[in-house]
Amino acid sequence: MSKVRVLTPVVAVKDNMENATALKVDRLEANKVRIGLLDNTKPNTGRLLGYVGQMLMERGLAASTFDIDKKDSPANHSSSSATAAVFKQLSEKADFVITGLGN
Repeated sequence: MSKVRVLTPVVAVKDNMENATALKVDRLEANKVRIGLLDNTKPNTGRLLGYVGQMLMERGLAASTFDIDKKDSPANHSSSSATAAVFKQLSEKADFVITGLGN
């Protein structure tokens, strides 16, 4: 299985984000990146990510977008995190993933 790296554009809080690294955008090429949009099921997240994906496509920054809900797996009933199946789909269909909203 492919490895999933957690990236954040903000300074990581050591207790919560010990394995996070800063996003390096210098290797991303406009109109060649496949963007995954992972809905974390918070209210209006899917709607907001849909707008973000549309803007990335319209501005020529993404080659494609892929929407998925963290519950898009038969094995996930009420889990608080996405399943291995969801991460597998993201690793196969996206070069870069944008996810979620906080409470």
